[in-house]
Amino acid sequence: MLLDAGHTDAQDLPGWEDIPLEERVAAYESDEVSFPDWDALLALARERATDWRPALQERIRAGMHERGGVVVARGDARASAAALYWLGAEPPSSTFPALAALDLPILLVLASRNDTSAQVERFRAAAPAAEICSIDSEHDLLGHAADETIALVGDWLGQPRVA
Repeated sequence: MLLDAGHTDAQDLPGWEDIPLEERVAAYESDEVSFPDWDALLALARERATDWRPALQERIRAGMHERGGVVVARGDARASAAALYWLGAEPPSSTFPALAALDLPILLVLASRNDTSAQVERFRAAAPAAEICSIDSEHDLLGHAADETIALVGDWLGQPRVA
């Protein structure tokens, strides 16, 4: 099962640059995003969210911490840079032939507020037996539409399938 991921490659992202790993790491380390305090961070998050709710605030706070008098990401810049680098080096679409060859049901759940129609068609062409469903949400399905996502996946898992 793929939750609004697995059908898009890093190369599909606006502004994607295929740069060597160490250059990406250096860029991430020098561009650390910081906020003067929690209020400034949460104000920006509220401004960008189309469906703000307390659960998002908890998730945002969990991913940040205070260091040196400012609020910064808890994650390691090197790990983030490496994840994006390898996502570009081994794009999810490279797994489509293997997915299509599996004798297993496949569900791709899409967030309807993201226009990935070209990538969905690429996925559909490679794995025509996959089921594709959509939920009214932004990219973070479990963050923005947890109940709907859980219900859809639960119903899908409960359906009998013939091999």
